[in-house]
Amino acid sequence: MTPVPEAAAQPGTLGVRAPAKINLFLAVGPLRPDGYHELLTLFEAVPLEDILTIKVRPAFDQSLSIRVRTRLRTAGRGRRRGEDLPKGIDNLAGRAARLYADAVSARGERALVARIEIHIEKHIPVAAGLGGGSSDAAAVLRAFQNHFGRVLDETSLLQTAAALGSDVPFFLSPGRAVGRSRGEDLTPVPAARGLPLVLGLPSFGLRTSEVYRRFDRIAVPPEAPLPPPAGGLDDLLAALTRGTPADIAVFLRNDLQPAALALRPEIDVVLRALREAGCLNALVSGSGPSVFGLAPRIEEAEGIADRAHRLLPPAMKSGVVFRPVMSAPAWSGGPEP
Repeated sequence: MTPVPEAAAQPGTLGVRAPAKINLFLAVGPLRPDGYHELLTLFEAVPLEDILTIKVRPAFDQSLSIRVRTRLRTAGRGRRRGEDLPKGIDNLAGRAARLYADAVSARGERALVARIEIHIEKHIPVAAGLGGGSSDAAAVLRAFQNHFGRVLDETSLLQTAAALGSDVPFFLSPGRAVGRSRGEDLTPVPAARGLPLVLGLPSFGLRTSEVYRRFDRIAVPPEAPLPPPAGGLDDLLAALTRGTPADIAVFLRNDLQPAALALRPEIDVVLRALREAGCLNALVSGSGPSVFGLAPRIEEAEGIADRAHRLLPPAMKSGVVFRPVMSAPAWSGGPEP
């Protein structure tokens, strides 16, 4: 086996950005024997980004140590402080560092020896349906590949990402992609343009596992006839290629939305505010509680965000932030922080 390059032992400070995602399409199939649901989804990167600073230092005791610190910069009130979030390998970014080292060793390479400190400046809300934790983990994998000389081949890297979570493989090369199976089986979708969006970011979170449990309780029984969907993924992909935002809006879909609304009915208030403020359609992202609205044009998105906030009941105004963005289907990561 080829040994880990000597550069692997060199100290360094790595800067990397981790974008959020939304799901433009999320069809949830039956429960599989492995406990996961079969999914068909369309991921879209959005420029709401965590910033990671990773310090690699020599370990004189010839061991691998991993430390993770998180500082929350998310908008809205009611969020946990950074010190309350998981640290070390209890944090998904820390687990990514450990699994990367394990994958290198499993290939028969020299074991990674280093003191690793990961600092995460979080701008993506926690437990929000935006993939923040998964994106942080993928950012660690990308940074390690660059620093340690691309020790893992593409297959090993994807396997390591999938072991961390269903959304992590998407964030290895975020942009626009169709996800199948648990979401980890990806087909990139070339895109020349982004979408004008207004994100709605509530200050509370939702656990993905709780949303799926509620989904299983309220889903139509398998023996019952299913109503015809408003449109399929192929229709959405065609609209993204040739259509206007109004054409695209018709085919947005999220099968988890009823479950998320059943757990937190106030999400529906945010969705209605976006529609009434001028969005062509509004949907929960992933398992929620974050939502997004599709605006007619990016020039109108800021005004829609302002109007949507004014439409909220007074008791909700301090707990929801609306942010206009242009999605990033060809996300490049931007400059290192």
